[in-house]
Amino acid sequence: MSPAICGIEYLDADVWSCILQHLLALRHEYNRDSTKHLACTSRRIRALCMPSLFSTCYGHASQSGRVPPDEIRLYVSGYQWRGSEDTYDGMLDCDRPPLGAEFEYFPEVHAVVFDSVPGGVPWNHPGLTSLTFEQDATWMCVPPPPGCCLTTFSYTPSIWRGLDYLSAIVPRLSNTAESLALPEMAATDWPRLRTFSLTGQYGKSIEYSSIPSRLAHMPNIRSLSVQVAPPRGCPRPCIADSTFAGGSRIELLTISYPNPADPIFSSLTERLTSLSLCDSPRFYFYNRYDMEEDTNLVAPILGASECLTILKRVSAPRLVRLELVYCTDDAEDDLLRYLVLAFPILQELELHRYRPSRRDEVPYLHLAEMLTALPYLRGIYLNLEWYDPANPTPWRLPWYASRNHIEEEKLVARGREILRILETGRCFEFAALH
Repeated sequence: MSPAICGIEYLDADVWSCILQHLLALRHEYNRDSTKHLACTSRRIRALCMPSLFSTCYGHASQSGRVPPDEIRLYVSGYQWRGSEDTYDGMLDCDRPPLGAEFEYFPEVHAVVFDSVPGGVPWNHPGLTSLTFEQDATWMCVPPPPGCCLTTFSYTPSIWRGLDYLSAIVPRLSNTAESLALPEMAATDWPRLRTFSLTGQYGKSIEYSSIPSRLAHMPNIRSLSVQVAPPRGCPRPCIADSTFAGGSRIELLTISYPNPADPIFSSLTERLTSLSLCDSPRFYFYNRYDMEEDTNLVAPILGASECLTILKRVSAPRLVRLELVYCTDDAEDDLLRYLVLAFPILQELELHRYRPSRRDEVPYLHLAEMLTALPYLRGIYLNLEWYDPANPTPWRLPWYASRNHIEEEKLVARGREILRILETGRCFEFAALH
């Protein structure tokens, strides 16, 4: 009887699917070419890797009109199109094929991403289920094409244009949308919506008083992100009211500059696995770099005591990821001790810690010692606004500058000290310092 063949090439297809999904998730963080290297080991493995290797195709304005190889066409399910400063003029150039002509070669494409198209995208292509416009891309098409049945739609431009176009298409997605990322909220019912992300600034496209009533129309929401910058004089808003009943279904929640009295925190249950009490836009970016200041924007960062107040209202024993942005006060140690009691299986922690005064030293070793009490902590991200006695009020850098080598050496040395303390944990794997 011949011995059973048990080489890696002969694993079941479902096992290969799990391996490749894991590699695809890792490549964004560690090695972008891991799947490619695996595919080079044998012909059979290459055949198994083909759907993953060519699941997404990338196009550029300068390459429009090129014909893709026959061998990959049926594998492409996603297409990312990147333009340039003169993209819009090129789109209207009669000598170039129209935008969307590439898709006659990709019959299985259902998801498209547009990036770096500042002049706007004259898009009118039906048959997609996912459409994404990155920060440097805007839309120029109304109404939506016939047969439009998007389940995923993301529109988060860095410039506030195209909102009129959104008002024409977004309400029409109410019966199909499962995931939305928008700079405004539409007053309609969303029976299938599972993921919603709201970005922008209160007073421009978003009235903070309207959020609770709009949220009430999302009965099946699972992932909710409200990252909106408050203008000067605007109080921290509540995103839910006392009648909100959807909190028991939420699994991921992100809120910038949250109000400690927000009823949404009391409605959360053990389904919650990820919580972020953050700032948006990131305060450290404007604090460190010499940006042109927007005098209308403020950063009402929570105090440590306010963070503690919120967390005491949250019942989430299955929480595995937590982000906190706070200004230190007398309750900081109580806050960190409470994490151990309230979230016993916490695995990833992100802390952005700011000081009332730049002259206050950062007790980073003490903080690391306290965090060793988290038994399942796997990774930590720390922004501790480091103190330098030789330069207690550091100059602000131009936005394009990076840390000098002296700053980098100090950061590495502190990181090693923190690691020596945290690596005593049985599950600890990594730390990232900013």
